[in-house]
Amino acid sequence: MSRSRAAPYVASPLPSAQYEAWLARSLPPVEAVRDGILSIPVPFPGPVRFTYCYALQAADGVVVVDPGWDSEEGWAILAAGLAPVGGVAAVRRIVITHFHPDHVGMSARLCAESGAEVLIHTDDLAFLRRTGPDVVGENDAWLRRFGVPENTRHKLLSGAAASSRWSLPHTTDSMGALMDGAIIPTTAGSLRIVHTPGHSPGHVCAVIDEQELVFTGDHVLPRIRSGLGFTFDQSDDPLADYLASLRRCEPFADYEAAPAHEYRFRGLGARIADLAAARADRTEELRVAAGKEPRPLWELAASLTWYRRWDDMDPQTQVSALLEARAHLVYLAGQGRLPVRHESWA
Repeated sequence: MSRSRAAPYVASPLPSAQYEAWLARSLPPVEAVRDGILSIPVPFPGPVRFTYCYALQAADGVVVVDPGWDSEEGWAILAAGLAPVGGVAAVRRIVITHFHPDHVGMSARLCAESGAEVLIHTDDLAFLRRTGPDVVGENDAWLRRFGVPENTRHKLLSGAAASSRWSLPHTTDSMGALMDGAIIPTTAGSLRIVHTPGHSPGHVCAVIDEQELVFTGDHVLPRIRSGLGFTFDQSDDPLADYLASLRRCEPFADYEAAPAHEYRFRGLGARIADLAAARADRTEELRVAAGKEPRPLWELAASLTWYRRWDDMDPQTQVSALLEARAHLVYLAGQGRLPVRHESWA
């Protein structure tokens, strides 16, 4: 996740325990989003600190969206948070917005304890089956191709390994595949799945039109941008997918956004426009940086404007930055806007 502009648009926070805790840099309490919908913060050892698991009551039990990072502390918090709606045993369906470990991580334990089915979009499921759990691709050959200096590659491989801790529920064969437009009944209304690829190939948002509420996962967050690119070895165009996914969310411009991180907010339409503009700025910055002579991806990425100095980034963040830079290069090349082909990232 990154910020590249000095004064990004910040969405309007809703008065909530989520926002108060974010200001205090503390873990929020369990909070009622609507009647029959709870937000349960699950701790995550990363810069965003926690992931919101949303629990929605249904006629036959509970639907959980993103059970969060797998840890003993997180499990205790999740189990306690589910107690008011029947506890762990009441969970019938687990909806995963995308396969990253701070979202899918505790689905294994929750599934084992409750017998719930685990649902993930078919494109993320296909991606996992194609690549296995090491989706970041800790591959020294790719880092050499990207022009990473010898004394830096092992650090980046460690960062890639840290990023690739995708804790899958069990075998992918036992996970149910979600499709765009799928409907999951809840007491608050119909939870409708909207495919929003970019952050991952099968990322989804989930909308309850009756409540004017959209669970945005990592697709749209109130302050920070989600990363792009899923692995070093890819042929997709994640930025083009992401921009199209932003447009898919425009009909929900006036809905309340319930993201996976930070806090709930209003102004989704304005935030979508700002994110698209930020990506356009980044694309132009990279087009200029690419120039007319081929340069290694490592050198290009290091020359960009990031929210912290390149040399101050931890290895995991540098891996994410490399993938983001590459995603923008793929997008530029696809539009015919790249002056010269840079073989180091192709």
